[in-house]
Amino acid sequence: MAQQTPAIEYRSLETEERLNFNWDEYNAMSIWESGKWGFKNPEASKYALDTLKRERLGITADTDLKQAVAEIKEEKQAEREIKQQEHEAKLQEQNKLTCKKCGGHEFQLAGDNSKKYSFGKSVAGSVGLGVMTGGLGFIAGGAVGFAGKKGKKNTFVCLNCGKTMEIKK
Repeated sequence: MAQQTPAIEYRSLETEERLNFNWDEYNAMSIWESGKWGFKNPEASKYALDTLKRERLGITADTDLKQAVAEIKEEKQAEREIKQQEHEAKLQEQNKLTCKKCGGHEFQLAGDNSKKYSFGKSVAGSVGLGVMTGGLGFIAGGAVGFAGKKGKKNTFVCLNCGKTMEIKK
């Protein structure tokens, strides 16, 4: 894996001189050698990694790296939030009901096709819960009967033209 020496605007020549750092020697090291070298020279290793990161991100040497990286992260987060908002708005627009007659988007729920009381569920609840709880099963069974099942469609009325439409739940 041959590395290249970063361009001069991403480097600090004073730091390289102080650390006696040579890019040619650094690039010539194998991964194993660079690992051992990094333990012996932690400051030089950090400098090399920061310089390579600067070049990859396009941050010059006279800029604070941590602050620049934080600003880049904030910009990317703001971009992600904008994309998320646009995506949600697009989904809401797609999910709107549209009247086939007039093209309107204003509807009112006209019918909720759900059953109010299920006698079968109340009997089953009475028997099942009656065995488990004694005599209280009949009271609880009646309550289970009110948990009726929902129908399969809702009926909506267009507020612009009055056309009705049934939508599956």
